[in-house]
Amino acid sequence: MPDSFGQDEAADVRGDDLELIVDGARYTGWQDVAVSRSVDSAAGSFKVTAVPTVTEAWPIRPLQAVEVKIGDVAIVTGFVDSLRASSDSDGRRVEISGRDKAADLVDSSAVVSPGEWRNLKLHELVRELATPQGVSVLRGSVPAGEASFPVFALNPGETAWTAIERAARMRGILVFSDGLGNLVLEPPAAGGTLEGELVEGGATGNVFESSIRWNLADRFQIYTVRGQAQGSDALFGAAVAEVEATAQDLEIDRGRQLLVIAEGQVSTKDAEDRAQWEAAVRRARSLVLEVKVAGWRQFLDGPPWQINRTVNVTIPSLAVKGLFLIRSLKFTRSGSAAAVTTLSLVPEDALNPQPTIPAGDEPFAGILDIPEFEEDF
Repeated sequence: MPDSFGQDEAADVRGDDLELIVDGARYTGWQDVAVSRSVDSAAGSFKVTAVPTVTEAWPIRPLQAVEVKIGDVAIVTGFVDSLRASSDSDGRRVEISGRDKAADLVDSSAVVSPGEWRNLKLHELVRELATPQGVSVLRGSVPAGEASFPVFALNPGETAWTAIERAARMRGILVFSDGLGNLVLEPPAAGGTLEGELVEGGATGNVFESSIRWNLADRFQIYTVRGQAQGSDALFGAAVAEVEATAQDLEIDRGRQLLVIAEGQVSTKDAEDRAQWEAAVRRARSLVLEVKVAGWRQFLDGPPWQINRTVNVTIPSLAVKGLFLIRSLKFTRSGSAAAVTTLSLVPEDALNPQPTIPAGDEPFAGILDIPEFEEDF
């Protein structure tokens, strides 16, 4: 079986060809490619299509282990989920899709004994939930002094990923795949600023399409989290039955309120963290800058673009200039078209939990005052 299906030699020279490694065999030259990664997702995903010849027997099957690479960098390490083969007057077509190993945490119910843990830190709890599915957990830059959960219990029928996500948001920590089949725990923007930049126009410009979406429909002025705490000899009555905390988004001045009932038992500190998380993350999700750049690498012969990293952005046509966080990305190529990376960006500190969101803190500096802002370019 050949290891290439009509490979685009120019793409390979650019470093923009995608490899699938299955059972030690290397497959390249895909007709269409789409690979997605996000700080909001436990598992990266991929979908590729090939147009094999009539005489070729297709070798890849669902459930096989797969490594997806750009050059020597693994971006998805997991399993083939599905295969779809078709044949018509235009010829044969095979479509393959799969996800990182952590997809098993997303799909499977968390049947873990004992199902309730006491005094575990976040990374310890995540390991308890991920290890039974064969997924390793990397602590990343989570601080050594992180608070323990007095009690954390699984909800009936809950998936492992839902439980992990629930615990992580109480601590303001992101959990996502590292591309090698592991889960990594990191604070927002923990990886620092990328060497590559996103620039529109000029001799160094690499952005050929961009857009801003600013939607406040899911934001509120006051976020209230209510729940119950674990009782003890020293903590009882209203102190455990009526746990409540609030956070504010001072950019919203219309008296909009959201009440969140905490899942499971929470301390007052947990409720405060959850309220701050709701305010910060909803703010982040309301403000999205999307850009498209040619190729999958930060610069010629450089590494592929990465999530949870900050990047310097300069887009005069949208009056945008500053440091932004890469929240998600998608590598694509279709037919003979050039490779493209689509990056979804939020303001640098948008995912950091904050007690209050400062009033007048414009997410895209100068967006409402373009003439003055353009003088900075």
